[in-house]
Amino acid sequence: MERAEKWMLGGTLVLAIIVMETILFGGLGLGVVAGVIAYFVCLGLFSKLYNRAMSKLAKWLMIPIVLSTLCFVIFGNTVLRGFNIIFLAILILLHALEVFGKCEQAAFLPAWVGEVLSLGITLPFASINKPVVLVKDELGTGQKRNMKVIGKVLLGVVIATPILLVVVGLLASADAAFEGIINFAFQNLTFNFDKLGAKSFFVVVLFFMFFSYFYGLSHKEVREVRENYIDPQRARDSLLMEDESERILNEEHDLINQEDSVVNQPGIYLDFVVVSTIGTLLCLVYLIFCCSQLAYFVSAFKGVLPADFSSSEYARRGFFETLPIVGFNLLTIMFLSYVTKREKGKKNTYIKVMISFITGFTAFMVTCALSKMFLYMERYGLSLWRVYVAWFLVLSLMVVILVFAKVFWQKLRLIKIVFIVFTVMYLGLNYSNVDYLVARQNVNLYKQGKTSDLSGCYNLSSSALGPIKELVASHPEVLEYQEDMYYDTATYILSRLEYNLQNEKWQAFNLADYRGRAYLEKIKEAGYESIEGAVRPLVFLR
Repeated sequence: MERAEKWMLGGTLVLAIIVMETILFGGLGLGVVAGVIAYFVCLGLFSKLYNRAMSKLAKWLMIPIVLSTLCFVIFGNTVLRGFNIIFLAILILLHALEVFGKCEQAAFLPAWVGEVLSLGITLPFASINKPVVLVKDELGTGQKRNMKVIGKVLLGVVIATPILLVVVGLLASADAAFEGIINFAFQNLTFNFDKLGAKSFFVVVLFFMFFSYFYGLSHKEVREVRENYIDPQRARDSLLMEDESERILNEEHDLINQEDSVVNQPGIYLDFVVVSTIGTLLCLVYLIFCCSQLAYFVSAFKGVLPADFSSSEYARRGFFETLPIVGFNLLTIMFLSYVTKREKGKKNTYIKVMISFITGFTAFMVTCALSKMFLYMERYGLSLWRVYVAWFLVLSLMVVILVFAKVFWQKLRLIKIVFIVFTVMYLGLNYSNVDYLVARQNVNLYKQGKTSDLSGCYNLSSSALGPIKELVASHPEVLEYQEDMYYDTATYILSRLEYNLQNEKWQAFNLADYRGRAYLEKIKEAGYESIEGAVRPLVFLR
């Protein structure tokens, strides 16, 4: 067993214990920060042992990794914390692949996406039996003496246990202070064997997965060795400068995207007449649909609610009508762009006209859905799900525009720009403290007499307690019991928030909960009393 492999065995075991204790059995707060720090300590150690260094992209990826990690210790939004775990895991995977140079393809190319997905799935499992093999080989090379020493130590512990129990009992009977310490230990440090068994199981699973992950990153045999394969890490260590290598890759990518080369590439292409027929019929259907539903779509821009529609139904229909159309049309645009023969002249222009019409129709649908949602927000205020839907529609609109730009500007690095746009928008959603904004807007509507309840404050985290505290101070009547609006009253919402703040583990600590507990104490001084059995209602879209 090599020295680096011994360090990897010990490091991944410690990492598995830390992740289990801080995240799985701790909480999505400060524990996530501790787990991420432990991971990067292991990554730094292993990269040093295998002479790996961070590339330019890996250094840039550290910015969103740090920002998304800090979200766990600053904010308390439950939905975003769940997505943050997925987002952070993807960023960490991309960073590790760059550090160890595992990707053969240049970053942010279509083939690179498939390679990242493949490695992300296979790395934690491809070498999952390797720790057993390494330990077995180590024991077979004359290291049995160490195991004998460990066995003797365990035997000594077994023999010493009853002796220590007798000695501790004698000392406890002789000294009251020592007896108090022993009593405290048995009363407060008792073991929960059910939880201990679950923790042991997860430690074992995490250990094998972490070891397979890091072993796969640092060794080539996990990935199929291709003919004439050039290790990206060796390329970085060669005499060529990194910027020069990136320039060469970009030039090769531009060359591939040139129309003349695309025409001669092997692949499955459809005849121009077939494609133009499909595209023309699709555009005709979209045109008829727009003309027949124009008044329905445009009414949102005028702030007019159509007859037989409520604001919530109008907004919901706008979203669920748009979602499948956006997905289908994006696939259609890619179909027209990459499967069609790259015709020149008028034929090429006609294809681009069809793509432009489909893109315009898609953007129009997304904009209409946004207008319907804004109309809903204007009448009934903000809620978490309304903000999420609006954010998703804005992101969809930007992706549609970027895909359209890619058709006319082949040099555009579409995947890279979409990744940057998504990262910036997603981190912006986190750091906007959406729970506080929703609570602030609903409290202002209540003060202005535009709403009689706090229904918009459903599903908010402890960040909402600041505005609610101010409302209770200026309008104490919000604490009064109202049977007809039980779930929309401030008392019920406060009771649910108080219930959610009962987790006082250090791993679950975040600044929003810390400030929320202080706000809650001040609200109690104003006459608030919690409702027994207040539970969090399951509300998907309000």
